[in-house]
Amino acid sequence: MLRCIFVTGNPHDILPSSMLQVKDLCMEQGIEYDIRPYNANKYSHDKYNIETLPSVHIYVNKALTDTLDEDQQPYKRVISLLQNKENPSPFLRFLSFLKKKTRYSNVIRV
Repeated sequence: MLRCIFVTGNPHDILPSSMLQVKDLCMEQGIEYDIRPYNANKYSHDKYNIETLPSVHIYVNKALTDTLDEDQQPYKRVISLLQNKENPSPFLRFLSFLKKKTRYSNVIRV
C-alpha cells in the first residue's frame, strides 16, 4: 500500500508541477495522499529527512521509503513503486502464497 504526504512551507503554498504530477497520479491510482505544512516538532520524518520544501514523503506499507523534493523526480519514483507492487518479486509472491495456503499463515507476516 502506497501513501504520499506532501509537505509544504505553509498550507496555502501551491505545489510545483512535479509535485502536482504525483498528486494527480495518486488521485488516478487511488493512492492515499495528504498535503500538510512542515512541522519538525510534531513529525520526526520532517525533522530528519526534509532538506528543502516542498517535499513528499513516500510510504510503502506504513514505512517511510523515500523523502524527495521536486528536483529528485518523485513522479518516476512513485511509478517504479507502483510497477513493483504490480509485479512483486518471486520471493514476495512465495511468501504471499504461504500466508494464504498453509497452516503457518498465522505465523508469517508479509
